[in-house]
Amino acid sequence: MGPARAPGRLYDLGRYPGMKAAQRGDAWVLGEVYRLEDGAKTLAWLDAYEGIESGFYERRVVPVRLEAGGELTAWCYFLKGSVPSAQRIDSGDYFAR
Repeated sequence: MGPARAPGRLYDLGRYPGMKAAQRGDAWVLGEVYRLEDGAKTLAWLDAYEGIESGFYERRVVPVRLEAGGELTAWCYFLKGSVPSAQRIDSGDYFAR
């Protein structure tokens, strides 16, 4: 569906980023939204990939704003627990850090 942003705070965990819930209304994480053909199957695969079973991430439905315009809700993966040694990516864009 295209580029979008979701409320949240992004952290650099080294080889990959991690998202935490926003504490203020002006914190955003940039990403992309996809429409899933087989949502149950794809989400099961993504849950395994993201380590939901290990308790490192959790999946939640959040409001997102599409870059092309409009709002909808989408699944996002959030870090569980604290991130004391991780550096926050203030821009919300992992690739522009």
